[in-house]
Formats: sequence, C-alpha cells, structure tokens
Amino acid sequence: MKNIVFLYTFFCIWSVARALPVIFVHRGYQPYVQVALDQALKYNKEVFLITDSETKYCRVPIFSIDEYADLAKKFAQHYLHLSPNPHGFELFCIQRWFILEEFMKKKHIDRCFYCDSDVLLYGDVNEAVTYFDGDVALLGSRSNGLSAINGEMLSGGTCYIKQAVLGDLVDFIAQTYADPKRRRDLRGRFENRHNKRHGICDMTLFTLFGHERENIYDIRNLTKPVGNTCFDHHMRADDSVYEMEQVCGMMVKKITFREKIPYGYNMVAKRAVRFWCLHFQGGAKKLMPLYAQ
Repeated sequence: MKNIVFLYTFFCIWSVARALPVIFVHRGYQPYVQVALDQALKYNKEVFLITDSETKYCRVPIFSIDEYADLAKKFAQHYLHLSPNPHGFELFCIQRWFILEEFMKKKHIDRCFYCDSDVLLYGDVNEAVTYFDGDVALLGSRSNGLSAINGEMLSGGTCYIKQAVLGDLVDFIAQTYADPKRRRDLRGRFENRHNKRHGICDMTLFTLFGHERENIYDIRNLTKPVGNTCFDHHMRADDSVYEMEQVCGMMVKKITFREKIPYGYNMVAKRAVRFWCLHFQGGAKKLMPLYAQ
C-alpha cells in the first residue's frame, strides 16, 4: 500500500513539474523563429517545435509536421478559401490547430501553451496561467473586423488550451467547412465584409467557437490584465489604453524593461502593466532581436 501511495505521489509531482509545455508550429525557415525559441527557453523547461524544417533549428526538441498532419490533410479537402491572403498561408494557419491537436493526443499531453512563432515570452507559463487558468485562455481584442462578434475578436496566437477543448475546436472547424449551411454563413460574412483587408481566418473560427461554447467552457481573455499582468496581442496596437512610441520607423507599444521583464503604461488604469509576452505581428518581426532579453 505504501508503494502505491509513493508511486501516486511521485506521478503527481512529475505531472506538476512537467505541467505545461510551450509549443510552436511553424512551416519553413525564418531566423526570427529561433529568436522566439531561445527566448522561451530562458523561462520554460519544455519548449517544442513542430516544423517541416527539422534541420534548420536547434536547442529544442523538434518534431516533423508530417507525422501529425493526417487530420490537417483531410481538412484541406473541405477548405473554402475566403481571404485576401494567399491560399496556402491561410490554409496552414487553420491546419496548425489540427496538427497541434494530433501532436498532443499522440504525445499524451493534456494541456499546453501555444505560441505563434513571432511571440517573445518573458516568464514561466506555468506561473502565468495561474492568473488566467480556465479551460482555454485566448487573446481577445475589441474589433470591428470580420472576425468579431459583438465587437470582440478571439485569437489563438498565444493561448493556453486543454487537449479536450482543442479536440472540440478542430471538430467544430471541420464541421463548419463540411456543413453546407455553415459554409454559406462563412461566404456571407466574407462577401458582406466592410474592410476588404479582412477575410475568413482562424480568428474567425476561434470567435465563432467561443461564441457557441461560452456556456460550456471557462474561456479567459489573456489581454485583460489580471493581477496587473497580461499578454500582448499585437505590438503595433495600442488597444486604446497603452502608450506608443516609434521604433525603427514603426509605431509600437512603449515598453520599459524592469529586470528584463517588459511593462507597458496603461493610461486608463494609470499604472504600468507587466506583459508575459510581446507579439511581433507582420512587419514588427524585424524588431524581435531588439526586444529579446
């Protein structure tokens, strides 16, 4: 009996210690991806990369996309391209969630912290999620864009998610593209959009999923400060509350580092807020080496 109790206690301690891996999914080689990986490793013990460029990156366990792409390939058969972005780009942005879900299932990972490859982390995600713990924690922002519902847009660009919830999400995505009525709804959203720069993307699907499952799952918003901390969803967006400055000819959030941790001044709350990450979308990627600490 004592041996059983010991083994159970050991397993619980091991599970907590292993707790939350940081996972990146990226296709192709870009130098900024290694910057993101190295930054994540400074604070997190388990950082994984799923990629098709296995020989190009280093210092983290690397897994081949092809080994976890069965569901993603099946989804491609039903994908309907409704975006001004290139077909391959937009398709893969959605397929990565199928790849991540298959990876987590095969590796018996019950929850993870996913990061876009242009995100710099500044802390242990196991500590960070104690502020935002739920079934799933996503980036949220006010928006009038195509992805928004009631003005709220959800993104998985940086997210904490349980495998069971991710499984439900990819089933939802697959059904959305397979069901004729849902496909018509997507097409209608695209054809009636006001801003021609927007299209149907994974943010649209996250937002629709969040709207339909809000009474089922505890969905948290990583961009809303909790305990004076939050996650940045876009360095080039002021979120109507943060001070901005010009860096290398680009307007970005004004960041002050305290012991290598980034803070932004929230003009509404009238205090500096700690960022667990900074997200360098689009052209801001070139700034990543400047902000790596």
